[in-house]
Amino acid sequence: MNSAAPAYQKLPGRSIAFSGIGRLWLGEDHVLEAESLLVHERYRRFFLKDMAAIVVRRTKARMWWNVAHGVLGFGGAALAGGLWWWGTFVKEQEPRVVLWVFAGMIAPFALFFLILFLINSLLGPTCRCHVQTTAAGAHALAAPTRLRAARRVLARLTPLIEAAQKMNAPTLPTEVGTSAE
Repeated sequence: MNSAAPAYQKLPGRSIAFSGIGRLWLGEDHVLEAESLLVHERYRRFFLKDMAAIVVRRTKARMWWNVAHGVLGFGGAALAGGLWWWGTFVKEQEPRVVLWVFAGMIAPFALFFLILFLINSLLGPTCRCHVQTTAAGAHALAAPTRLRAARRVLARLTPLIEAAQKMNAPTLPTEVGTSAE
């Protein structure tokens, strides 16, 4: 038996969570969800002909990450700036150096969180995607987690799902007219 391995195309978006890195892959007649964490991998297959709905809902995760990164970034920057500024008014050399050293130690962490704040803001709104199938019911997808990527996935999958469901649609028998004589 020499069968060719199915060719998969990567769909836009991914997720990074405690459960691992999640991605969606498009096969010939299905979508494959893959989550991997170090040496553990989990796969789930959703056939296009069985998909009843794909639901995308916005979440507030972006806002909460921005609040956390903003507090740590802007707060750390204010603290580092305050220590540096306070060090300029101290007359003695040793306390001034200590204040400047603390400011120099806090500043890289503040910069790190400010960069995370900027990246999260530029990536756009967050979302959660669910797929409803006739066989397995509703399932929350690991990816995509950003609205822009979810819209691209929907644009890519919608015509494929419609085509797969048209091919598998049952044909209804035509009614034969009866005449009353």
